[in-house]
Amino acid sequence: MQGKGLIKVLLGLFIAISLLQFSYFIPTNKQERLADEYAAKITGKTAQDNTPEYKLLRSNYLDSIADIPIFNVLFIKNYTYAELKQQQLGLGLDLKGGMSAFLQVDLSDFLKGLAGRNANNTEFLKAIDNANEALKSSQLDFIALFVQEYKKLAGENKLAKLFQKTEALGTITADTDDATITRLLRQKATETVKLTFERLKQRIDKLGVAQPNVSLDPNRDLIAVEMPGIDNPQRAEEFLTKSAKLEFWDVYRYSDAGIFQSFQLADKLSGGTSVTNDSTQHVAMRDSIVFNELGEAIDTVQVKDVANTNTTSTSSNALLSVLSLNNGNMPMSVMGLVEKSKKRIVNELLAREDIKALFPKNAKFMWSYKPSQDVDGKMTNNYYLYLIKGLTNSDKAPLDGDVVTSASQALNPVNGQVEVSLRMNATGAKKWAEMTTKAAGDSNREIAIALDDEVVSAPSVNTPITGGSSSITGNFTVDEATDFAGILEVGKLPARTKIVQKNNIGPSLGKENISKSLNALAMGTVMVVLTMLLYYSGAGLIAILTLIINVFLLLGTLSSFGTVLTLSGIAGIVLTMGMAVDANVIIYERIKEELALGKTVKQSIVDGFHHSYSAIIDGNLTTLLTAIILAYFGLGPVKGFAVVLIIGVLTSMFTAIFVSRLIIDWWLSKDRNLTYWTSFSKGAFKNVNFDWIGMRKKAYIISGGLTLLGLVSIFTKGFDLGVDYNGGFSYNIQFADNTNVDAEKIRNGLESVFAAAPIVKQVDGKNTYNVITSYLVTESAVEGTSDKVLAKLHEGVKTLTGTDVSLKDFSNTELGSDKTHIVSSAQVGPTIADDLKRTSFIAGILAILGVFLYILVRFNKWQYSVGAIVALLHDSLMMLGLFSLLKGLVPFTLEIDQNFIAALLTVIGYSINDTVIIFDRIREYFTLNIQKPSSEIINDAINSTLSRTMMTSFTTIIVVLMLFMFGGASIKGFAFALLIGIFVGTYSSVFISAPIMADLSSDLKLTSRKSLKSAKK
Repeated sequence: MQGKGLIKVLLGLFIAISLLQFSYFIPTNKQERLADEYAAKITGKTAQDNTPEYKLLRSNYLDSIADIPIFNVLFIKNYTYAELKQQQLGLGLDLKGGMSAFLQVDLSDFLKGLAGRNANNTEFLKAIDNANEALKSSQLDFIALFVQEYKKLAGENKLAKLFQKTEALGTITADTDDATITRLLRQKATETVKLTFERLKQRIDKLGVAQPNVSLDPNRDLIAVEMPGIDNPQRAEEFLTKSAKLEFWDVYRYSDAGIFQSFQLADKLSGGTSVTNDSTQHVAMRDSIVFNELGEAIDTVQVKDVANTNTTSTSSNALLSVLSLNNGNMPMSVMGLVEKSKKRIVNELLAREDIKALFPKNAKFMWSYKPSQDVDGKMTNNYYLYLIKGLTNSDKAPLDGDVVTSASQALNPVNGQVEVSLRMNATGAKKWAEMTTKAAGDSNREIAIALDDEVVSAPSVNTPITGGSSSITGNFTVDEATDFAGILEVGKLPARTKIVQKNNIGPSLGKENISKSLNALAMGTVMVVLTMLLYYSGAGLIAILTLIINVFLLLGTLSSFGTVLTLSGIAGIVLTMGMAVDANVIIYERIKEELALGKTVKQSIVDGFHHSYSAIIDGNLTTLLTAIILAYFGLGPVKGFAVVLIIGVLTSMFTAIFVSRLIIDWWLSKDRNLTYWTSFSKGAFKNVNFDWIGMRKKAYIISGGLTLLGLVSIFTKGFDLGVDYNGGFSYNIQFADNTNVDAEKIRNGLESVFAAAPIVKQVDGKNTYNVITSYLVTESAVEGTSDKVLAKLHEGVKTLTGTDVSLKDFSNTELGSDKTHIVSSAQVGPTIADDLKRTSFIAGILAILGVFLYILVRFNKWQYSVGAIVALLHDSLMMLGLFSLLKGLVPFTLEIDQNFIAALLTVIGYSINDTVIIFDRIREYFTLNIQKPSSEIINDAINSTLSRTMMTSFTTIIVVLMLFMFGGASIKGFAFALLIGIFVGTYSSVFISAPIMADLSSDLKLTSRKSLKSAKK
């Protein structure tokens, strides 16, 4: 073999890099043990206790050493803890638990900001609402939809008037056309989306997630986020969607002159007492309280018929029927108290123009960030209402979060409360000193600290704060304070984000998936090892050693890229093992053929490798092509599977072609014997002489009949479309062992709460079911919708089981089989579902087109390409048809989802691999000018590669079978699709692709052996 020295250098380099990647685990594990010891020593708790104090101290320890070098590589580079963690092979959501989400960047406020004073334009606001509605089902981006909707309402070339005074868009005149303004808006929106993406990445780093994956789709203004290890999905959602607009405001007190009277008059206007429709009386009532520009009451008149401060309205529509005014038992800055469910009513009343006019012009209302507490310190369901005092003739806060330079969570040494400490820059410190000096001198007045227009804290100011530092208290938990500090330090997002798809997996399910996947991997490996030893004897040992090196290099390469390994990634590794063995089988079968011709062992090896190169390269390149398409169009776990497959194909080719040759040459250089068969396998497939071409018409009939049956089922019975393509909310619920339920009972029990029967399927274990509902799916991007759906699910399951349920505690790994709880959930909005359908279709078409062009280039005849494509379409339709036919008939789910598309494209690559091997041999035989009929030459080519075809299929099937049998419910459908695909793909390579190619070739005269014998007679 030429270039042995270079191959040895490359192999040594790859092994060294892989060893280095695995060595990174040693120092990081050491530091994490020290962090555990540190937290345990102070708290007296362990990691299993999972207390807030323990988590805080452990997190603080790791944060403190994050940027300190802890590992040195040959005195060349020092690695910090954070750098090492980024370069390790992490575990994904389905193996570790956690959350993934797609966030839509909301550009509504962005457009309103650009419109400035025109933001209240009726047509402008209507166009924004229409664009948001259209975004749910359209493939266009928000800016394009807005322009489209605005043109419908206002006409052509009206955008200039709307944005003419917007400096951020450059110079816009009355003559600027809509196309130019649209381009400027899209350009500015893209900048905003990218900045939002960068800020969000920084936030997630502050959250302390190990190896998060954050990516941007700028064409759809979508941000994809994966956060392994997150054990509190609600916390993560808030962290991702908060704009983090931090503001410091002066406040009104309920006792300030005129404020209480304004609420009483507002109550009258809203129907609390008899109010006529006479507009003059309305004006008189509003004018009975007059506030100056500073918001101070300068003329007040006591309202009659109001007995005391506890007056409430008799009308259910009146303000004071839902708002309990402060009667002195609440903080002085609080106007009143409202039950959570009534906040919307109060908001609508206070937004009325006639009621707004009763209050100071510089005032606005805000709710408390968290519910109030009762006398025992427990959270209630009531929220405080604050009246914020703004600047004169401005809606901006006196001070905002842009001045914050650092923020951190801490424990107050005096009272033990969790708080957030802030440091401000010089400008902020000066303004903060002014505000606190003024508040301290005004009877220790409060200052409201608001986040995203909700008051987090409103402390009284006892003394001026002049050093530029402060602390915020707000009954925080440790996690809340950590998140709050991280959000403030990064800064506010330029645009709000809303979740349009999410997936939550509990850690207990992650541990189960790891266990099952490793078992499947181990069993698959054992089966491959035994097969290779039984069939190839000594050469089988070399194939096994090559396989071990291949997996080692694969994991090392994945580690060096900081790849997060998912369940589908493990499936990719298992499939890579089967394909790696395939390359060795091709080489060994060719060597056996050369030995059968009487050549020496060394010459047979040289010729065997030489004649195998084209088949191995062609087969692997077609698989690589489909994997690249899958990586480009796939999302989440599908993309992860594709990445593993791409790297696996490359390492398999390297180890099979070069490393195995090095090992064989080294072995033979020691004058050792090397056998390629055992007594069991020596004669296997040796004298096969089957008339494949003669059987082709029967095969066409069988395939056509099965395909037709599948198509009938597809159009009548349909598919079990997963939530990926249907949209909706999906929950995997593990019912308590003592709960007697089945799919039908759950479906009937939930039909009333969801207003339609959900899809219910048993997924794994006797009491674990998947529930999919489309309830409120069109509002899935609206804040709070997922909570509403979960509440309905809670209501239905509670009625069904007769006991309370733990439906939201993903973080509790101790919820055993005696409690009903959710182990995973997913939410997919209609926009994402449509995107997935579109990209899946495009991926399939491109894969088939790519294969067609590759075969055309390699074999230089369109008949080969058509034969290959017909076989691929046959395989695809057979898989789809069987998934439709077997729907509901097998004890596991057969969903058409992203994982199925991944399996389909993998089978396309695998099937074309088989086909290319046969085509390659057919082309070789035809170039030898063998004096035989064309049909016999094709038969001989297929028969000569049959051993390789069967062995490759068998070794791949056994590893996928292990995955199917032991890999867990979440991957069973994927593995089943691969099993069908490999079987059908092997069949089509022999019975469909080659015969179709031959039938289309006008220069080939095909005759069955039976016809040949008759002709001879």
